[in-house]
Amino acid sequence: MNVYTPTYKGGYHMKGVGATHANTNNTTHNITSTFTSTATGTVGVSLTGSLMVSANVMIGKIEAKYDVNLSASLTVTQTNSVAAITPPHKTTYAKYGVYRLRNQGTSYHIYSSCATSTRSTVTGYTPHHIGWYVWETSA
Repeated sequence: MNVYTPTYKGGYHMKGVGATHANTNNTTHNITSTFTSTATGTVGVSLTGSLMVSANVMIGKIEAKYDVNLSASLTVTQTNSVAAITPPHKTTYAKYGVYRLRNQGTSYHIYSSCATSTRSTVTGYTPHHIGWYVWETSA
């Protein structure tokens, strides 16, 4: 029997679809930066370690333990825009894509003799929701 046990729920990490947008404000007043994404793409589960169950079984265990709704993959297909105020002498960046939940767990096999295989630590990034990631830096 193959086993996966979630052990850690991390934060959300953006996986962008398409290019990162940027707008620099070299004026002395605020401006509005509007970004539009028209890119299409699919973001799936990303894993490191040896997972001995299917990704769907892993997702089900994580959802049950942490009361979240995850997907094996999410597809970004719609045109979407976001606007942000860019202060003087700053650059605003925007990336549209899929937020994935960082998670960690242990995967192993239990033999009929009740012995177990070596336990593997599995780190995964599992799709959660689609959205914008917007940040600002000095120009």
